[in-house]
Amino acid sequence: MSDAIQSNPPEPNSGLRPIYCPRCDEPNDPQARQCVRCGVSLSERAPRRREAPAHDPSLQAILPLNVSPWAVAAFFTGLVGCIPLIGIPFALAAIVCGILGLVRRPADTGTYGGATSNVRAVLGIVFGVLGLVFSGFAVFGMLLGK
Repeated sequence: MSDAIQSNPPEPNSGLRPIYCPRCDEPNDPQARQCVRCGVSLSERAPRRREAPAHDPSLQAILPLNVSPWAVAAFFTGLVGCIPLIGIPFALAAIVCGILGLVRRPADTGTYGGATSNVRAVLGIVFGVLGLVFSGFAVFGMLLGK
C-alpha cells in the first residue's frame, strides 16, 4: 500500500495546512504524494486550489454566484432592452443569451443555479421580446406622428 493512501489529513491543531487535491478538493496530508480519495498526483506542478471568496449575501441578488452566466446576462440585458429604440441590440442579445441559458445548462438542476437560472433565462427572453415590442411601438408611433 502506498503512503498516500495510508496518510490522513492533518489534525486541526497540528499547525500544518492540508494540501487540497486539484481534482476532487479532498484535504490531504502535506507530505502525501497522491490524493487519498482519487489517487491523483499532488506534486508541485499540480494547480493549487483557489480559496473561495467571502460570501456576501447582500450581493447575491445583484451578482449571483453559482448561476448560469448566460441566464444572468439574459436577465440584465433584457432589462436594458426594455428601453425603446436604444435597447434594441440589448433586447436581441437578451433573447439569444436566454436561449443559451436554457440550452447550455447541466442536466442536474440542483447545480449551477437550477430553477433560479431557468427563471432568469426565461425573464431575459420575456424582457427581450417586450423590449422589441416597445421599440416597435415607438417606431410605429414616430412614423404616424409625421
